[in-house]
Amino acid sequence: MKKNHYLWIALVLMATLTLPGLLERHKVETSQNIYETVMPFSEIEKLSDDLDQTVDSLLLTLKEHGLETISISPLNLNELERQGITTSFSYRQHKDFLVLQPGLTEELNDESRLGRDYYFTRPESAYYQSLIEEALDPDVIKVGDTTLYHVIDLDEPYIIDDQPVTMSILDRYLGYDETTIELMNNLDLRYLLRVENSYPDQERIIDDLLALKSTSLNGLLFSGEELIGFPNNYLMKEFSQTLTNSGYHFYSIEFTNQRGLTTYGETSDYNFVRLHSLELDDQDLDSSLQRSIRAVKERNIRSLFIRLPDITDPEAQLTTVTNYLTNLSDDLPDQFMSGGVVPFEQIDDITYATVASIIGSVLLTYIALTFIPISWLKYAGAIGTLFVGILLLVTGLPLLNQTLALFISLIGAIYATLIATEGAKSLKTITITYLKSILVTTLTVIFIIQLLNGNAYINGILQFRGVSLVYTVPIIAIAVWAFRDVFIYLVNYLKSINIDRLKQMGRYIVNLNVKYWHIILVAIIGLGFNYYLSRGGNSGSVTDLEIWFRNQLELLLYVRPRTKEFLIGLPIFVFSIYLTATHPKIGRFFFIIGSIGFLSIINTFSHLHTPIYISLLRTFYSLVIGFVLGLLLIKLWQWIESKGKKFWR
Repeated sequence: MKKNHYLWIALVLMATLTLPGLLERHKVETSQNIYETVMPFSEIEKLSDDLDQTVDSLLLTLKEHGLETISISPLNLNELERQGITTSFSYRQHKDFLVLQPGLTEELNDESRLGRDYYFTRPESAYYQSLIEEALDPDVIKVGDTTLYHVIDLDEPYIIDDQPVTMSILDRYLGYDETTIELMNNLDLRYLLRVENSYPDQERIIDDLLALKSTSLNGLLFSGEELIGFPNNYLMKEFSQTLTNSGYHFYSIEFTNQRGLTTYGETSDYNFVRLHSLELDDQDLDSSLQRSIRAVKERNIRSLFIRLPDITDPEAQLTTVTNYLTNLSDDLPDQFMSGGVVPFEQIDDITYATVASIIGSVLLTYIALTFIPISWLKYAGAIGTLFVGILLLVTGLPLLNQTLALFISLIGAIYATLIATEGAKSLKTITITYLKSILVTTLTVIFIIQLLNGNAYINGILQFRGVSLVYTVPIIAIAVWAFRDVFIYLVNYLKSINIDRLKQMGRYIVNLNVKYWHIILVAIIGLGFNYYLSRGGNSGSVTDLEIWFRNQLELLLYVRPRTKEFLIGLPIFVFSIYLTATHPKIGRFFFIIGSIGFLSIINTFSHLHTPIYISLLRTFYSLVIGFVLGLLLIKLWQWIESKGKKFWR
């Protein structure tokens, strides 16, 4: 640090200039603490039938326990039949009926030669009749005393952007059930509409949504794998802008990458609310509650879409839902209130803060690469970082933001470890060395957050790409540093031998005997590394004991520190500082595991859908607990050494 103290002063100054951008994001994140619970109307309707209870009374019961919002899906022929509004008949059944009407039989058979026939009873309600007739223009026929609709599905694909797309007539959009909407209004319940990308009906769906807009309806939740208008980029932009201007906001579903989401986000200024969907677990309701609480508290989720547990007993289903709703309200922290959710306010783009983060990234790159004894590398790294930063300012491309953030993440994670590799013996010098690594990590985090600052990231629509790289590259780099003597020896040795000698050595290595313990050791290392990587995302498995331990930490500390930080990486990092000073040939290898602590902290702040204050609190716990455990490791090592010396005497 001493050689570059002016650069360090400039680096800290750039970080200070970046802070207003971080404070702006913190203000936006903490200003919207309203959440909602949502249930699909179709499940409520089915539950009311199973309970032999009216839908009205069941909705009131759920509302009394805390349910705020109902999701309503559009109608199609399949849904009308499920509700008993119409009944379909197979072609074989109609063939028997039509024997009694030869003229009609001949006419229908002539029309149907190129497609498939569908027959449905005409609903008694004039409203449902108009929905079907307007959408599908069916033939109306009489078979005896029964009036039927007859439609033909010709199986002709719709051409969308030169690609054939098929849509069954049974799934065609008919409209939203206004009797259901009227029921929501009468019960003073908010509702949101599910929106499907029904290709031939897109314009009509948008017109219906505009006509249905009301104070009780503000949100649209997209169904399926794609947003309405996909894959036509022009249509998606037009629909997004039209719906946003009319007062709608949209929902993004966590862990679901729906196609067209980014286009809608860019066009609407990321006018989205994050939604978490879960099926309640009647056997372990506490697990469902904890998942929901973490979603709201730690991931900027503001909408919880809950589904009934998959059990046959309707009474148990209702009990599970009401218990969940009641306990959720009781268990969530006091700052969160249920109500009508709205998207986060727009985060102001502070240009000078972005410029400061780019300059800071250049300085950090230069200082970090000074550690490598290749003089031109620090200049090349700094110039490359500056070039990407200038392109970012000129073009504003999200890819450049993410590229620069990823590079700084790797540089910062590696340097935070290498800066401590001189080692230290006394508590004072160990503490100072530890604080240096914290400083490097803090500066790295500040620049990353500002580079990836904005509603696109806190809503989770755009995400930091490179989690696996941040979890692996620094470890590999530290391993190369730790084994540098071996690599240098091999390089020098290879330079000194000719090609024939090299071939002979290769044959010798290939023909070496492999012991069983070699295979076991490689397998253990491989499985351990794979397990480590799996724990870097959301898909890794967690034992029941660890779940219990996590829950206890959350109850005690509000938010739990990451296990790989406070229990593994940071304690071993502190121990490595001491061991390198006393046993340098051994201690440096412990930094390979110790590097996990700071790279994990950087990764924690790269989860930009997590509020900054949550990441700060989590990291503070990790740093303090990890440091204390590291000191205990040092004491344990000193005790073992003293006992060992006495024993060998």
